[in-house]
Amino acid sequence: MGRLILRLFGTPEVSHAEKPLTFQTRKVLALLTYLAVEQGVHSRDKITVLLWPESDEERGKASLRRALAYLRESLDETSHERSGNVPLPSTHVLIEHHTLSFNLASDFEIDTQTLQTAFTLARRRSSGDLRTHLAHLQMAASCYRGNFLDGLSLPDTPDFEDWLLLQRESWRRQANTVFDRLSEWQTEGGELENALETTTRWVEHDLLNETAHIRLIQLHSALGDREAALHAFERCRSILERELSVEPSSEIMVLAERIRSQTSPVRERVMHEALWPRDAWEFPLTGRATEHRAGHGVPNDATRAHAGGDHRGGAWHRQDTAGKGIPEVGKSARSGCA
Repeated sequence: MGRLILRLFGTPEVSHAEKPLTFQTRKVLALLTYLAVEQGVHSRDKITVLLWPESDEERGKASLRRALAYLRESLDETSHERSGNVPLPSTHVLIEHHTLSFNLASDFEIDTQTLQTAFTLARRRSSGDLRTHLAHLQMAASCYRGNFLDGLSLPDTPDFEDWLLLQRESWRRQANTVFDRLSEWQTEGGELENALETTTRWVEHDLLNETAHIRLIQLHSALGDREAALHAFERCRSILERELSVEPSSEIMVLAERIRSQTSPVRERVMHEALWPRDAWEFPLTGRATEHRAGHGVPNDATRAHAGGDHRGGAWHRQDTAGKGIPEVGKSARSGCA
C-alpha cells in the first residue's frame, strides 16, 4: 500500500504511492474526503442518503457500491472488506457490510490536520517554544491554497452541500487566525519582510478582511515604503467598493490619511488585532465577508459557479450530475505540505 496524500485546500489534489489520482466521478472524491475529514464509522445508509438523496433505496445502494468500486480501483485496494475484528492496515478505506470508515492506521497525510495543529498553537499565544510554533504556522500558511475543496459542487446533494459550506467557513476562519498570528509573531521578532509576505497572502485569501488590509498597510509603512502602503489602501478601497459598495472603515481611512500627510517616509507602528478563541468563532466575521455573503447569497465561494466545470487539472473529472461540526482530523496522519 502506498501513502495517500490529500490536499483539500484549493482545487483538491489527491495522490497515492507518489502518483496523482483522478476519480471517475466527483462523488467518488466526495466520498473519500468526507470519510477522511469526518472520521468515525458511518453507516452505508447514511452515506447513501448523503450522496444520492433522490435515488430510491436500491438504486442508492447500487450507486454507493459502484463508487466504492471506483475508489478501490483508484487506490489499488482490491481486498476491501474486513474479516471479523481484524483491521486491514493496508487499506485506506475500511468497508464492512453495513458501515464505512477511513483507516486512521493507514499511511496518509492530509492538509487539514496541518492547519488544525497550527490553529491550536496560534490560540495558545505565548505558551510553548516560539520557534516550533512559527514552523507549524508557516507550514499551515503554505498549505492553505484556497477554500476547502474549492470548485467542488454537487447540486443534487443538499446535505453534502451544507456540509461543504460549514467546512469551508470553519477552515477559512482557522486560516485567518493562523495568518494573523503568524504575521504578528514575525513582526514582533523583527521579521518585517516575512510578515509582509504572510500578510500579503492573507489578504489574497480573504479580500474582504479589513484587519488583514490594515496589517498590510502598516507593514508597508513600517518598512518605510509609503507608496506601497497607499497603494495597498487604494486597493482595499477598490475591493470594498466593487464587492460591497461601501467605503473602508474609519480606522483604515485615518491610517491612510496619516501616512499620506507625511512628507517623508515614516515607519508606521504595526498594530495587532488578532482573533482569539472567542472572537474567532463568533459571528460576525472579521472584515466584511459576512456582509458580502448576505448580499450575494450563501455560499459566495464561487463553488456554485464551478458546478459545470471539468477540473482535469485537479482530482476529479465530472461525469455525474451530481454529521456536521468542527472537524477533528487526521490524528494519526503525518502533517506537512509537499
